[in-house]
Amino acid sequence: MNTKLILRINGIYMALSSLSAFFLPDMWFEGGGLVPNEATYTLVQALSAFGLSLAIISWRTGDIAGDGIKSFGQLFGLVHCIFILLTLYQFVSGQFSGFPVYFNVIAGLIFASAFFYSSRETA
Repeated sequence: MNTKLILRINGIYMALSSLSAFFLPDMWFEGGGLVPNEATYTLVQALSAFGLSLAIISWRTGDIAGDGIKSFGQLFGLVHCIFILLTLYQFVSGQFSGFPVYFNVIAGLIFASAFFYSSRETA
């Protein structure tokens, strides 16, 4: 797979995740074993808007990056690694549990690996 295709798939994944968090926040809270309140709903809406913005950036990067696409692929791979570390920290500290932990880590590993693999320097 090439980096441009992975960026597009990543954009779709991020858009779906962000839209589901915006419109179905209780599903996310219950899945993570969290108890929501008014402030958390507001926070999820803001983070969903941010996630949707990243989805658009991911989708468009393949068209805009030109010769720098490999660097952007590495950058998106690092972003997924940061989210993996965040999810693991939240799990270990007891803030987050259940299926979403495993899903986030596995999806993050798949995307990070795909980005790093597609962005490697070839001779």
